[in-house]
Amino acid sequence: MLAALIIRLKGAWKTGPFSLGVLGPVVNLAALLWLGFEIVNIAWPRQPVAPWYQNYAVLVVFVILGLAGFAVERHLRRRNGAQLEAVPEPETESEPELLNVGP
Repeated sequence: MLAALIIRLKGAWKTGPFSLGVLGPVVNLAALLWLGFEIVNIAWPRQPVAPWYQNYAVLVVFVILGLAGFAVERHLRRRNGAQLEAVPEPETESEPELLNVGP
């Protein structure tokens, strides 16, 4: 939601077959606010007599998934960065060569 709102506000949003027009950013912002409210609502501890891991399970899972996502993203950036450095840039801009695929 946040990424879509940022793209919309930068003016880089490409409309598809259905568009809300000028209401698009308003609906996007409302959805982002609602999502934030629901995350807090779901993560809020409800039972003071329950063990800590039951009250804070949502927060613990959010942190674990966030750290796992960060680790995967970092690994992919390192791997793809090394591959990008190994690929030489084309010297000139010319028409692409056709590949001979058949007999």
